[in-house]
Amino acid sequence: MATAASSGHVVLVVDDNEMLRESLADLLSDEGCSVLTAVNGADALERLRRVPRTHPCLILLDLMMPVMDGREFYTQKQLDPELTSIPVVFMSAEGNLGRGAIPAGGEYLTKPMHIETVLGALERHCGLARPSWKATRE
Repeated sequence: MATAASSGHVVLVVDDNEMLRESLADLLSDEGCSVLTAVNGADALERLRRVPRTHPCLILLDLMMPVMDGREFYTQKQLDPELTSIPVVFMSAEGNLGRGAIPAGGEYLTKPMHIETVLGALERHCGLARPSWKATRE
């Protein structure tokens, strides 16, 4: 589990690919977020239930993982009244297949992801008014 400066913005990154998980954690940490990581859906549910007062403002969720995939995690999360309001952005390399499997209204990022796209989701869901990447582009 990675953590960063405690800005009050917590993001949970759930992906079985260690390199991607840690890269996202580094990127989000650089933006001032505290980052929790999990290797699959079961691990993510355990982490969320273990620290209930620190619910994330966003969950970045891979669809295809061993043990518990993203679809099953999302179903289980939605059954828990403490977790149901946490927004989820799904991630997958399976573009068309993944989009068809996303619950209504869910956001979807196709891997490989652009940094701007990830940070745009962070801005929308975590209320970060001006991520550092915007300031450097203007």
